[in-house]
Amino acid sequence: MGTARAITADNLVVSPGHTCNLLGARIKGGVKVEDGATLNASGIYVKGSIQAKKAVSVDISDSTVEGSVEVEEGGSAHLQATQIKGDAKFVKNTDSLTISNNTIGGNLQCKENSLMPTGGGNLVQGNTEEQCAGLSLQNP
Repeated sequence: MGTARAITADNLVVSPGHTCNLLGARIKGGVKVEDGATLNASGIYVKGSIQAKKAVSVDISDSTVEGSVEVEEGGSAHLQATQIKGDAKFVKNTDSLTISNNTIGGNLQCKENSLMPTGGGNLVQGNTEEQCAGLSLQNP
């Protein structure tokens, strides 16, 4: 799929086996990362949610997601310096998870991942659950 800079799209699907590098993109709907695909996103705005199931890797930094971020049954995931209005959920992933310096409007949930998630400094408005329990700042 390659690299897309400063594009605007309604919805985005990263097809199986492909890699998508998004820089400064605006997605009016949602982003779906399919089986065996890779998403590298920096400085993007997503009106909907980002959903990845069985993805090789999902790397999101310096971005805004109006919906939720869900990464399930994949490889590695890295979420950094991103604002998420909904929930962030990482379930049954097999490789490294780094979750640091994000603002999450809903819950932060990490469950049944092979490796313990690392990171910290996350401001979570909802609950910080299971494997993510130590990754949030205390609410004032």
